[in-house]
Amino acid sequence: MIDSSPAYQLGRLFAVCEKANREINHTKENLTTPYNLHTTCRSPREVFPALLRRFTTNENRDQISEILATVKEIPLTFNTLEQSSFYLGYHHERRKP
Repeated sequence: MIDSSPAYQLGRLFAVCEKANREINHTKENLTTPYNLHTTCRSPREVFPALLRRFTTNENRDQISEILATVKEIPLTFNTLEQSSFYLGYHHERRKP
């Protein structure tokens, strides 16, 4: 069963943005500061607006809209359990072809 929590969905969203970054920049590198995974996990509301402005493309717009439709509000922070869900969503999304 897929986790529908905001933390899990935002982890998926981070992976989508990271993939867009690699495609835009033709690199295998992950997102660089200030958009790194750990910062985003600690302060999602601070990071996601900039991430979405920078990495929303025509190719991923529908996928981003689908994920955001499941999130009522981007939390200010995640507790430890939510951080686990965020990382899980991130890793699940990265494994998709």
